[in-house]
Amino acid sequence: MHKNNPTRIAFWDNLKGFLMLLVVFGHLLEQFQGESIPLYKIIYLFHMPLFIFCSGYFARFSPRNILKQLVFPYLLLQVPFCLFSGQGIQFTTPVWFLWYLPALAAWRMLIPFLDECLEKISAPLLLAVSFFIACLCGFDDTIGYYGTLSRLIVFFPYFVAGYCLRRHDRAHPAGYTFKGFLMKKDTSAFRLASFLLLAFAVSVCLCLAPSIQPEQLYGVYGYESGHYSVFFRVTYYLLSILLGTAVLVWIPKDVSLLTPIGHSSFTIYLTHIVAVGLIKGVSLLLSVAVLYQLLLCAVTAVGFCGAVAFVETQCTAVRRRPQP
Repeated sequence: MHKNNPTRIAFWDNLKGFLMLLVVFGHLLEQFQGESIPLYKIIYLFHMPLFIFCSGYFARFSPRNILKQLVFPYLLLQVPFCLFSGQGIQFTTPVWFLWYLPALAAWRMLIPFLDECLEKISAPLLLAVSFFIACLCGFDDTIGYYGTLSRLIVFFPYFVAGYCLRRHDRAHPAGYTFKGFLMKKDTSAFRLASFLLLAFAVSVCLCLAPSIQPEQLYGVYGYESGHYSVFFRVTYYLLSILLGTAVLVWIPKDVSLLTPIGHSSFTIYLTHIVAVGLIKGVSLLLSVAVLYQLLLCAVTAVGFCGAVAFVETQCTAVRRRPQP
């Protein structure tokens, strides 16, 4: 449990903290045009799918919260992001990483539909249908950036997986649950299996990396415009599941240095444009070797995420302090 909030489970904060570090690191590396680096491609194979899985696991249908937590921040930040990117002000197509806010809002709004579907069909069948639709939509090149529609469809299966697992855990608390898996994941058998799984998945990724274009990992291009095939999308899904499952086993269950970062993940996500701007300035002024790019981006990501988490923790402590 989180020391400052006993209702929070440290594992999930640790997982979100780790994934948020990867999000910031990846966006910083892009400022050096580092998308061709194999590490960047491996990160983009699993970090957003796993983040969306977490979002699905904790998703609730609450129109008021959706408006307050997702829609309003999107509308507020879209204007300066449009100006920052040199575009005209518009709200139909999210700028850069803001796509996650309207996408998550749309997925949460679909929860009643998912509940109705799960009353009629099994969760594995619903998940299979969502993957099939996601693969099928790639044949239509008109589904793209507009309204973040392509990402809504391509990443939706991960949200469905998380939501279905949460429903299963609630309906079968005495059976084998995902929560039970998390409690047993520190055993040597799980560790060995996850290490072999991770080694296999990373090896496959490294072999495929030279032929993978970064744009093919973003979920915004159809097969023709993205120059890939439905086979690649199926392979992407399989590798993301393998990598994500292996990573889950190695996330600590107890409070760690990742915990406050995960606790502040939403704030970090909304504000890390500051760190991006800093690294963008460095990339324009200096020619940096690849190794130093990786080190600089890693240090900046850790430093920025840690600083935001520290400030938010202190502000929360002040607000909770009893008034004299």
